[in-house]
Amino acid sequence: KVIRNFVRKSKLNIRVVFLPGRKLRSIFCSSRPYDHPKCLSTRCEICPRIITKGKNCLVKNIVYRVTCNICKETYIGESSRSAHQRLGEHLRYARHPTTKSNSEQALAVHYITHHSNAEPDLSFDILTIQPNTSRRKIYEAMFIYQQKPMLNLRDELKNIERFLIV
Repeated sequence: KVIRNFVRKSKLNIRVVFLPGRKLRSIFCSSRPYDHPKCLSTRCEICPRIITKGKNCLVKNIVYRVTCNICKETYIGESSRSAHQRLGEHLRYARHPTTKSNSEQALAVHYITHHSNAEPDLSFDILTIQPNTSRRKIYEAMFIYQQKPMLNLRDELKNIERFLIV
């Protein structure tokens, strides 16, 4: 009411509209809190490789760590897409490192350099789930800064550094 009176007295040609915010119930309550989407594929290659308890390949908006189980080197990344889509790409890069479109990808470079002709042995760890893109990129930068993964390409880190003040 105070705002409307101010606008009216100022003779501004503005119409003030108030929209209700989200209800607390929609923020804190779920009608089905124990329902979690389940991977329906009996031949899913991603779910068995996810080592984070209670997570599967359908989770989205993730910051994740890929570990090469052969040499224990790691890669940290983020994606708004499902874990199945993004982690499946990493698996393809490692399986087909000489494919022209894969040749500059971190895991392709790693497998060509260190494990040529070896079957990829990767595990995936979901570090956090963050729907907000900026926050997700900040978490990725923070994890990269803290854990210093060897597989992340250095030019890739330059893009992420703008999200961190070190």
